[in-house]
Amino acid sequence: MTITGISASVAATMTTLGISMEGVTTARTPQEALERYMNALRSQQDLPNNRAHMPLNH
Repeated sequence: MTITGISASVAATMTTLGISMEGVTTARTPQEALERYMNALRSQQDLPNNRAHMPLNH
C-alpha cells in the first residue's frame, strides 16, 4: 500500500500517536507513487521502458 500527500505535521502526529506504518510506503505525489509502481512492474515483468507503442492489454 502506498499513501501520498501526508504533510510533515500529520506524519509527526501519527508517530506521536503510535500509529504503525509497517508495510506502508509513502510518496510525495500520486504521480511519484504511480512511477514507482510502474517501475516495479517493469522490473518484475522485464518490460521495455517505453510502452507507448505497445497495446494496453500487455
